Amino acid sequence: MKGFALFAVSRSVAVSFAVLALGHAGLAHAEEADETPLVYGPPTGMAWMELPTVGQPVPIKPNGVGVYGFEHAHVITADLEASLRFYVGMLGFEQVMAIQDIYKDPPTNERMNVLLGFKDAQFRHAIVTMPGGASYETHVPQIEFWEVRGVPLDETLNANPTGNLRGKGYNAYMVTDLDALLEKMKAANIRFVSDVLRSASGGKSIYVVDPDGQLVELNERPPR
Repeated sequence: MKGFALFAVSRSVAVSFAVLALGHAGLAHAEEADETPLVYGPPTGMAWMELPTVGQPVPIKPNGVGVYGFEHAHVITADLEASLRFYVGMLGFEQVMAIQDIYKDPPTNERMNVLLGFKDAQFRHAIVTMPGGASYETHVPQIEFWEVRGVPLDETLNANPTGNLRGKGYNAYMVTDLDALLEKMKAANIRFVSDVLRSASGGKSIYVVDPDGQLVELNERPPR
């Protein structure tokens, strides 16, 4: 692929899970070969885990039309565990809702078909929180992941992450040590769009690619 370093995340590697029963809402804790701990829950109900503690709540300040804060982003993934290993294991986000096989609960699964506009799809689901603190009151922004089975999966974005695709979006995050993080990513065969761009003032920026082809912008501020 033109413009890409030859790094790729393999989804074909079989991973063995050591599953431990937990005494909280039927959750099960699993630790993978890459030592990223993931938590599994029942298919029904809201399988929330412990949310981040916010020491300094942010006041709600609605704008003129009543919008007042970023709640969550939404990613459709081909492999829920691979996405969580990237965002939790690689970027250090926090899993706050257990992995749920919603398709095992037909009434809830059908409600999600209606809500998300699918037909006869089967859903798996999890939520992580982003770093950086609250966006309003004590709410820390989240990424909600959906693995959608039983319907065709459009691989356009994954095959061409830098394509000029209408409606494509991405998130950008600040980091304290971009070089160290990128060494970790190189060891894990993460895809990169280019080498690091370095400004005259010492700032650093790069776009990397998550397991589903979503661009992730990483920036390090210049020294102060």
